[in-house]
Amino acid sequence: MTIGCPRSRFWDLGEYKSTRPQYWVSDPFPAADPMSSSHRSGQNSLRRIDARRKLPAGILIPCLLFFGMSLTACHKKTSVPAPQSKSVVPLLPGTAPAPPLSPEEQSCQAFVQNFYDWYWNRYAEKANSVSFDMRQLPNVETVLKRKPSVLSPELTQLLADEGKKKLATHESGNLDFDPFWGNQNAQGMYVIRRVSVTGDRCKASIPQGDEIAELQKSGSSWLFVNFYYCFAAYDSTVGRHCPDTDLMQILKQQSSK
Repeated sequence: MTIGCPRSRFWDLGEYKSTRPQYWVSDPFPAADPMSSSHRSGQNSLRRIDARRKLPAGILIPCLLFFGMSLTACHKKTSVPAPQSKSVVPLLPGTAPAPPLSPEEQSCQAFVQNFYDWYWNRYAEKANSVSFDMRQLPNVETVLKRKPSVLSPELTQLLADEGKKKLATHESGNLDFDPFWGNQNAQGMYVIRRVSVTGDRCKASIPQGDEIAELQKSGSSWLFVNFYYCFAAYDSTVGRHCPDTDLMQILKQQSSK
């Protein structure tokens, strides 16, 4: 009778392999292996090989992403915008650009504009304020005293005579408005728009005052010789004929009385 030791299921290697539980490589706590350490070292080798395989992929993917983003940025910087089509709008009749002014016209325009900048435009913004003292504004008397050289001798004399009669009679006479404003109350900025020169005469259009200033050449400068106004009301049947009167005519009528 033969007596033997009970057979353990761990003695059969094939049985061990078939019965031993399997573990993932990424399992941080694998179960202890009852066999020799050679099997554990084999598993560690597999883990290292798997890690080496994963390492290039972990580096390669961010590099590819960075390279792709760089190409996109370069494409955005170097891309040339498509030319935009410009629609050509034909000019309507009467809207052709004005021809450039001649040197004489530029000189006349600058002379008139400088006068109105001094006479009114520098006060235009603050004149509507309640606290503004209207006595600061220049008037005909101011021009005769401070800037007589901008007026022709005949216009200077007629304006001076008109002022004397007002002081003597305490009446406004025929000149019941500011001859340089073209009305009793100036509004907005006086800007010289159109200028034409014929010979030694210049006419400057002043839309804000609805008037036309006439000047005469005097050396290298100019003199105001007359102002033309449009006082008639607009009539829908006959329209409006401007100018309908002028400063010299008004002053001469007053002097003949």
